[in-house]
Formats: sequence, C-alpha cells, structure tokens
Amino acid sequence: MHPLLRQQLAEATGADGVPDIDRLAALISATYADADEARRRADGAIAQMNQQLAELEATCNTLRATLDNVDQGILMVDADDRVKVCNRRACQLLDLPLDIADGSPPASAVEARIATGEFGVDSAFVETGRRKPPAALEPLSERRRPDGTILEVRAITLPDGGGVRTFTDITERREREAQIARAEADYRSLFEHAVIGVYRSSLDGRKMMRANPALARMSGYETEAELLAAVGDIAGEWYVDPNRRAEFRALLNANGRIDDFISEVYRHRTRERIWVSESAWLVRAEDGEPLYYEGMVIDATQRIRAEQRIAHMAHHDALTDLSTRNAFLDSLRSALRDRQAGRFVAVHCIDLDRFKDVNDTLGHPAGDQLLRAAARRLRAGLREAAEIARLGGDEFAVIQRNVADRSEAETLASRLARILSARYNIDGAAVHIGASIGVILADSGATAEDLMKNADIALYRAKAAGGSTYRVFDPSMAEAAQRRRALEIDLRGAVAKNQLSVYLQPIVDIADGRVVAFEALLRWRHPERGMMSPAEFIAIAEETGLIGSIGEWVLAEACAQAAASAGDFMVSVNLSPAQFRTRRVVRAVKAALAASGLDAARLALEITESVLLMDDEQTKATLAELRGLGVRFALDDFGAGYSSLSYLQKFRFDTIKIDRCFVASIDADQVNASLVRAVVSLGRDLGIAVVAEGIETEEQRDKLSSLGCRYAQGYLFGKPRPAREWLDQVGAAADAPTLMRRRA
Repeated sequence: MHPLLRQQLAEATGADGVPDIDRLAALISATYADADEARRRADGAIAQMNQQLAELEATCNTLRATLDNVDQGILMVDADDRVKVCNRRACQLLDLPLDIADGSPPASAVEARIATGEFGVDSAFVETGRRKPPAALEPLSERRRPDGTILEVRAITLPDGGGVRTFTDITERREREAQIARAEADYRSLFEHAVIGVYRSSLDGRKMMRANPALARMSGYETEAELLAAVGDIAGEWYVDPNRRAEFRALLNANGRIDDFISEVYRHRTRERIWVSESAWLVRAEDGEPLYYEGMVIDATQRIRAEQRIAHMAHHDALTDLSTRNAFLDSLRSALRDRQAGRFVAVHCIDLDRFKDVNDTLGHPAGDQLLRAAARRLRAGLREAAEIARLGGDEFAVIQRNVADRSEAETLASRLARILSARYNIDGAAVHIGASIGVILADSGATAEDLMKNADIALYRAKAAGGSTYRVFDPSMAEAAQRRRALEIDLRGAVAKNQLSVYLQPIVDIADGRVVAFEALLRWRHPERGMMSPAEFIAIAEETGLIGSIGEWVLAEACAQAAASAGDFMVSVNLSPAQFRTRRVVRAVKAALAASGLDAARLALEITESVLLMDDEQTKATLAELRGLGVRFALDDFGAGYSSLSYLQKFRFDTIKIDRCFVASIDADQVNASLVRAVVSLGRDLGIAVVAEGIETEEQRDKLSSLGCRYAQGYLFGKPRPAREWLDQVGAAADAPTLMRRRA
C-alpha cells in the first residue's frame, strides 16, 4: 500500500481501532478522485507522446527525403562505428546498395563490402577509411574512381565521437578548370609568342600595364619588364604627333572599340620612327565604369611605305619621277586658287625637238636615258618655286606660280629652252636636240584645262617656227588653231568629195631641156580657200593619220596617169615616213601598179632621210620588198638633214635630189657650189643620177651645168600643172632618155 494511503487510513481510525465511517468514506471518495485525475493525466501524456513520435517520424522522413535528394553523398557513423546514415547520392557515388544503412550496420561491414571491389570504389580510398577512425580522417581530400569520376571527400568529427563524410562529384568542375587552365595556357602562349604586339594600358596613357614580348621588341626592348619600366608617358613618348593619342582616346571612349588606327610612332628605345596599326577596345567594370584599354599593335611600316609608293606611282611618272598629267592639273588648279592678287600663273608646255630621231637611231633605251636627263635638267633649272610634270612621250610641263609679268615667264622659258638644248651624252654618244616651249599666263577666270590647251597651241607655234624656241600664247593663236582644226575636218572628206588632184612638175635634162620624168605633187582645191599646196595640209595629214589613205590615192592616180600617156617617161611619187609606219606601203604600191598596168621600172619612190633614220627591221624589210618589185628609189632633199653617207652604203638609190637650199645661192656662194660639185661627183662615181631642185633662174641652170649636174627641176622648166596638161604636151617624146638608172 502506498505510504500516503496508509497514513490517511490510520488517521481515519479511532483510538479504539474502530474506523470513522464518515472519515473513511471521505477518504475513499478522495482516493477515487485522485485515481481518475491520474488516469486522465496518464492518458494525456500518452497522447502527447504519440503526437511527438508522429512528428519525429515525419521529421525523420523529411530529413531522409532531403538527404536522399541532395547532390552530395552523406555517410554518418556514430561513436560505436555503426553506419547511421548513407543517403541515396552516397550509394550512387560509391556504387552501394540503397539499403546499405538499414539496421545501422557496423562501418566495418560497409567498408568490407566496399573493399570487395564489387562496386568499383577506389581501393586506396577504402583502405584510408579502414585504417583511420572517423576523427582521424583527412578534412578534405579527392579521390578518382576507376570510371574517371572525381569525388571531393570532406570528413567532419562529431562531438560524440562519430563522424560524417560527404562525397561531391566534382568531375565536371575539374574538367572546366582543366579547360580554363588549357585556355589560359593557350592564351599565354599566344600572348608570349604572338608576332603582333599586345598590351594593356591605363586610361590616361601614363602607364603601360601589360605588354607581350612582341610589343617589347617592337619598342626596342628585350622583355616586358624593361618596356614597362622605361615607359612613363605613352602619349608623350610614343606618338610622333602627341595629339594622335587624344584622337585615339576620343574614338575609343565614343565607340568602345577602334580598328586599324594608323599612327607614326617612335621605336621607344631607339627613337626610330615607324608606322603602326592599332586595334583596341575599352574594358569596363560590371557597373560600366571604364577600367583600362587593351589592344593589339602591328608594325605597318612596310604597308604604309608600300601605300606611299603606290600613291607616288599614281601621281608620278615611272621613268622620270615627275608628276603625271592628272597630278599636274591638280597642282595647276591649286596654283590658280592660291594666286596672289596682281600676280599671274604661267604654264610652260615643253616638247623636245628631234627626240624621235634619237629613238629611231639610238634605240628606245637611249631615248629613255635622254628623257631622264631632260627631267634632271628641268629640276636643276627651276630656281623658282615650280612644279614639273611629264605629260607623256617627250612632252613636259612646268607651273610657274605668282609671276609678276610676261617678261618673268619669258625669262624662264628662254632658260629652259637653253638648258634643254645643250648637248647630251647618251651611252658615249653626243646627242643634240632642242626644246620648243609654249607659254601662257593666267590671272583669273581660266580653267586648268583651258590653260593647257592654249599652252599647247603656243607650243605648236614654237614648233612651226623651227623649234628650240618659245612662244607666248595670244588669242590669235587660238583662232589659227581653230582654223587648222576646221582644215583637218575638211581634209577628211576631201578624197571622197573629189577635191584632191595630182599635179606634175617636170624633171629635165639641163643640156637640151628635154623632159625625162615627172614628180607627182598633191594639190587640194578647197571649196572655200581655193587651191592649196601640200605645205598647208600635209603636216596635218601626217599628224592625223590621213596620210595613209591620201598617199595610196596619190600612188594610184600617178601610176594611172603615167600608164595612160604615150611617152615612156618615169613618174616619181613622194612617200611620207608616216606611210612606212602604217606598214601598208608595199600593198599600196602593188595595188597601184596592178591597177594601172604601169611597168614598175617607170615608178620612182622618193623618200627622205627621216625614213632611213628609223633604221629598224620593219623599215629595212619594207624597202627590200619594194626594191624587189622593180621600182626605183630617189633620196629626196639630200643635204637638208643629217646627209649621212652611210645611207648610200646601206641602201641602193637610183637618184639623189639636191635640196633647193643649196641651189638658191649657188651662183654667189662658193661653199654651196663646192658642196653641189661634191654631190655630183659622188653620184657619178656611184652611178647615181643627181637632180638639182628649185632651179628658178638661167644663172642657176648654167652654174649647175658647169658643175657637171645633168638633171634639174624647178620653175625655170615648168611649174606644177594638172597631170593631163603636161602629159598631152610631152606625150610624143617617147624617146626621152632613161632617168635614175639602176646601179649595175
């Protein structure tokens, strides 16, 4: 019995040992009430305990679910070395059964299963765990499983002596780290071994923060450290133009990037000037605040120099290094814009006289040397500020700025003509040429093109005056040029409109005055200007290329006239040097002979020394082919040009025609008389007929006769007349002596 109940029963019994019924009833009633309360309390405690157990189980389930769904493997061992937790991820990572932790098996049992290698766990990992209690395990370690998975293992000792190990699959992380490391190594290799400079610099340009070896070498240093230590102010020490850095920064700050920024810089250590191309970008912080510049630098010196050479070549003549025509026109426009008030701009157009003769006799390489020499003389002779150009061929031009008056321009033109006409030494040969110069002065309102056109007109006048001189343009020259242009247009239609005709001038035997041959001369009856002599239009025909078709027409017409006549005299036809350049002359002669039926021996072709000056294979072949046809040859205007006797040696002539300049004063000039006597004697010795041209007086005829000259031509014996008039007059003279006999 409970002591308290025993005490209460004793108190309810009297001294006589008889219980007090009332007190006993009250006691019993109170006891039952207490029992009910106790029972109620017990029921409440049991209910509370059951609720707590349910909550604990729910918590455990939640914890278990959480542990099973975390990305880390968790293995917990208590102080008694029994496995209390091994979550799903640990089982996956360690290849253990999912129920391995059921029943809290000893850790040794789990490790024993691991040790069998059945689940492929790293044996070294197992041995490490086996040898060490949880408290002695390494806090952090890595293990690689045979399948390549890398586990990060963390060990934590619990206060009660147990421990927790976590397992994290860091394979992907390590792979990313390896990739980053490889990329860093690659980029480091590129940075270190790149042939272009790579840098990082501060925003203010005061500091170079990084630089690869290529940039260090480009700056004249061996290493990055040397360069970074030496550079104190990029803007002031690197750029030739310090303002270039400001432009660089402005573009970068505005656009965030810049490409191919070309600058001239110093090679920092040596101060050598080079060109570089920069590509750079602005690096910003996450909040957008600029941090620094990064960029690449390429040595662009060779590129810039190549571009400069190309630009120079585009504006300069390759042979003489003078300006080209287009560059010259640009300079002329600039000179006109910048002309000082009250001053003139003078343009001098220059053409070398007899340059073609040098090309033809000494060859094109000699001609090129001559052009270079002339260019050097022009540079040396221009003491004033002037620009020089080679317009093409043997044509040059000079701009003379801010000329005070015409005399100043004429002084320069005279000096240029003089220095260009002095003797040249080309490959040991003395070369004499001249220079014709056309000059024009402009003050305002003129265009560059108009000035060049008018200067060219003045040049043509200087040429027409005999060369080696200058002419200053005046408006009358333009009018003459316009007339000449109109004449050219009319000449193009002259053949088709039947305006051309062949005139004949007789060649006679001085002894008896008999006609022995005729020279065919071209005449043009212009519908407005009337009869025109060749001197007025042949030069135009040669310059425009019309001489080819006109010359062919003259050949055909002269042969036809001679063949239709009753006599057996010869007809001579002049061939222009330009006809030889067309390479159609042989065909034209064949066609004229074939169409007319004229015996080739009755046709003489008159050529000048300028044809022989060509002295090229094509000319030689043409002359040989014509000789093969049976035609005769006459050397016209002998004595007026170079008169080299080598021509008589190189080619067989049937006739030599002494130029009229020796005949005009033969009766009074002993020198001319001696020269004529020498030519006549030469012809006699070589078996070549000699004809004197331009006989106008009986005194000239008599003098020539006394010198032994047999044949003559000139107004004394007959002026040029239409072919039919002469042929009708002398057609009966069939027994005329043969002129221009072939050499045996």
